[in-house]
Amino acid sequence: MRSFEDGRSKAETTTRPSVPEYEHFPADTYCVACAVAVSRDDLLAFRELIERETATTAAVEQSTFLSREIEYGLDLQQTEADLAAFVHELVETWEGQLDGDSSAVWWPLESDWRVALYVRYCRARAEHETDEFDCTEQIERVQMVVSRCESAAENAAKRGIVHRDHVPGERAER
Repeated sequence: MRSFEDGRSKAETTTRPSVPEYEHFPADTYCVACAVAVSRDDLLAFRELIERETATTAAVEQSTFLSREIEYGLDLQQTEADLAAFVHELVETWEGQLDGDSSAVWWPLESDWRVALYVRYCRARAEHETDEFDCTEQIERVQMVVSRCESAAENAAKRGIVHRDHVPGERAER
């Protein structure tokens, strides 16, 4: 029995691959993002929401809305179209990541507040009686996707280290 144990311990020490203690991912090139499943219909709802919102005259100005929504003296350097531009970039990036009808895309953990804020802005416009913008069906669908993304972001198992070029709003520094 002793000879079997000696042979096994020698085999174990010689076949183990060398594994680095840690990997280093440069922060200017990589970021943490969350994998989330979206469908073509989800992206279509996002695209329709953006197109209708930017094509109609706003009764609720974005700058007024932002100053009301964001408290605690947070100074944002936002222009009128910044939130819509970010959501547009999100849709463009996700469309490039979609392989079939439904695929996993990367949700930007550090920029996710912009999408949630844009959806609240669209909802405020849709509820305003003098605003001609009405996109309730798309808002509900987009809100459902945002909720799914936020839930996935709370699950550490769905997070990954991703090259910034694959994450909306997180372009790599060149």
